[in-house]
Amino acid sequence: MSNVRYRNIYLDNHCHFCTASVVLFLPLFADPAACRLIINSWKKQRLRYGIKLHGFVIMPEHIHLLVSGSGANVRKFIQYSLAEIARGVHMLLAAKSQKGDLTAQQHLATIADRANGPAAIKVWKERFRAVPLDQQKAALVKLDYIHGNPVRRGLVLDASEWPWSSHAFYSGGEALISVDPLE
Repeated sequence: MSNVRYRNIYLDNHCHFCTASVVLFLPLFADPAACRLIINSWKKQRLRYGIKLHGFVIMPEHIHLLVSGSGANVRKFIQYSLAEIARGVHMLLAAKSQKGDLTAQQHLATIADRANGPAAIKVWKERFRAVPLDQQKAALVKLDYIHGNPVRRGLVLDASEWPWSSHAFYSGGEALISVDPLE
């Protein structure tokens, strides 16, 4: 019943603001290895589906993206990226758990406990959000929101200090993944 509140809409030739949150807001992405896993998945899936990545931030318990492409491919990009990330995070937690990492053991137990149906684990909350943006100005507002997220949360004093975002690209540097500027 929780999925009836909203429905994702995918439109061709629109920038989409996407958000996905970890179940129970577990800080699974506080680990740089998990963040690299996310970046690698996005690299692979964006090539597979011809997606333009305009902005992103990886927070400890959620991600935000600004992407564009055909509506169908945006949906597939998000769907397959999230599935690949979930599998990778599960493997990462299992490896750390076997080495005696108590936090990893707790997180692994939680994502296993939250699984439903045939799934062995559940990393993501019920549903990710994808909102098409119909104007350049709206995309720029979301980009500012994305880049300001680590500052608002008190993780850094300045957005340039957070390595897991596209802020570096828009500040004239290099992001961890190639970014397509907003047009």
